[in-house]
Amino acid sequence: MNVKHCHSRQSLRSGIVMQNSKLPFRYWFVTMHLLTSTKKSFSTEKLRRQLGHKRYQTIWEMVNKIRDVMGKRDNEYQHTG
Repeated sequence: MNVKHCHSRQSLRSGIVMQNSKLPFRYWFVTMHLLTSTKKSFSTEKLRRQLGHKRYQTIWEMVNKIRDVMGKRDNEYQHTG
């Protein structure tokens, strides 16, 4: 059997909200969990402290990416009537 291999590498983050991010997966999963499992809103500063990250801007960008994707999803699945 002659099998050809393309030898290309695919990142686990390719094609999803985490694409081009250098933040650890843990940051993304904890943030997604907190944003979707609680009725309260989390401030970015509180989240930054909880994750133990130094820079506010980085966490703010991550939170806004997640909220943007969640908003697009909500628009796709709106109920009618």
